[in-house]
Amino acid sequence: KLRKDQGGPVELLRTVGDTVNATDAVWLATMKDDGVNINLEGVAFSPHAVANLMANLKRTGYFKSVELKETIQDETVRDMQAFNFTIICEKKPKL
Repeated sequence: KLRKDQGGPVELLRTVGDTVNATDAVWLATMKDDGVNINLEGVAFSPHAVANLMANLKRTGYFKSVELKETIQDETVRDMQAFNFTIICEKKPKL
């Protein structure tokens, strides 16, 4: 049972990592698993890039829901637009 349960976090990390890497103009800063939800915080070049990330996360089939908690333009970045975002992903129950 322990061996079987070890694979879950690895699969989750791989799924999120691959999804972020496949989405243009987004970078993940933190990922927190509270058991039911995965909370993602990061930076994107545009709100459109955040929306693409959310759509890509939904397409993985790993999550029951993917919701935007907030996105805020980072005024400290001078040379380009940057948006800090927080996304909450509710995990599907294990069968």
